[in-house]
Amino acid sequence: MNGPMRILVTGANGFVGSRLIRDLTDSGHLVRGVVRREFEGFDPAVHVVLSGNASLSSLLEHADALIHTAGVAHRPGEAREEYYEVNRDWTKRLAQEVGASPVRVMIHLSSIAAREAAAGDSRRPQDYGLSKLEAEPAVTALAESGKLGVNLRPPLIYGPGAPGNWGRLVRLARLPLPLPFASVKNRRSYLALDHLIAGIGAILEKADQPALSGTYEIADHETPALPEVIAAVRRGLSRKPGLLPFPAGWIEGGLRLARREAMAEGLFGDLLVDSRAFADTFAWHPARPTLEAMEHAVAAPA
Repeated sequence: MNGPMRILVTGANGFVGSRLIRDLTDSGHLVRGVVRREFEGFDPAVHVVLSGNASLSSLLEHADALIHTAGVAHRPGEAREEYYEVNRDWTKRLAQEVGASPVRVMIHLSSIAAREAAAGDSRRPQDYGLSKLEAEPAVTALAESGKLGVNLRPPLIYGPGAPGNWGRLVRLARLPLPLPFASVKNRRSYLALDHLIAGIGAILEKADQPALSGTYEIADHETPALPEVIAAVRRGLSRKPGLLPFPAGWIEGGLRLARREAMAEGLFGDLLVDSRAFADTFAWHPARPTLEAMEHAVAAPA
């Protein structure tokens, strides 16, 4: 990549998209963000509203790169059709539009859930992962038209103000009482938002190398256990770890009996992501060790 790029970002008001726009703009790129509706902080000079899963073809005519972060994530009561309409069908159409445009690179924020769906892992909901998995081939196929198409499969993404499971974990760590997790021995991969954005920047640097197209797992290199994560978060909050030993199986079993299988898996299960192929291909390396980055994420303002 030589000089600033004209970059289009979908999901521009989301956790990833909003930070991405800020950081890319600070790096000198010309960035526009696509959203479905106006929001607090909406800037007509930066953001464009497109209702539903609209075509981006007119915007892509004036872009060098598309970073597709928009999608439907795990939400209680979400209709399964919505996952496929947004995560699969819209992504496939965007890839087709990129193929017919001057855009040189498309980056699709997939999910490690796509790998779990491909493996038929029944411990996790399948519709979300399948919708991501079935979108990926259209992106990698961009290499056939001389464009770089990359799917990124991250695990849980954490950072200041992160929603979802990270937000719930931080709220748990904020509780003014000891937590019974000292005996948990699981290993899980995580990804700092800063590290994801650096990874996207590394892909943009290779925008003229379509042979690098593919699907890549991306995560911090370390795989901390739940007690280490809680201790790091509480350090960021200027508190002691406050962890007590207790049979993890009892807590996990109670959650599963209460039909909180996703929470049980997220807290006590293993999830290992191998980012070596991505790191080697795009010369990427996380700037901070995971626990240090987690501590910083909680201490930093959202």
